[in-house]
Amino acid sequence: MLANLEVKWLYDVIALEESRSFTLAAKARNISQSSFSRRIQSLEASLGFSIFDRSANPLQLTNRGKIFVGYARNMLDDMDFQISRIKGLNNTTQKIRIDAAPSLSVLITAGDHRRLHRP
Repeated sequence: MLANLEVKWLYDVIALEESRSFTLAAKARNISQSSFSRRIQSLEASLGFSIFDRSANPLQLTNRGKIFVGYARNMLDDMDFQISRIKGLNNTTQKIRIDAAPSLSVLITAGDHRRLHRP
């Protein structure tokens, strides 16, 4: 059912929900209004329900649309978080903090800081 779901459609739905206008949302997403409308229709067809009540002025979310927009926001937030986590795993620069009493720290760490810091 959702095999063809595109991430950009989720951003489209959120833009439309925020602006309540196909014209403004399409402009915000930097595409033509006709292309934007087709993308929303494609998403709704993939889902099998309407997200927006087009007869309302201004545009309103359907009951299912309200639920879906919440999930769309969560999915995008989670995706951003997970990508940030993955990028962080490749980070070779790590910090280590070593605490010691001042009298011991001079003896213990003398010269060690040069070995630990490698550019």
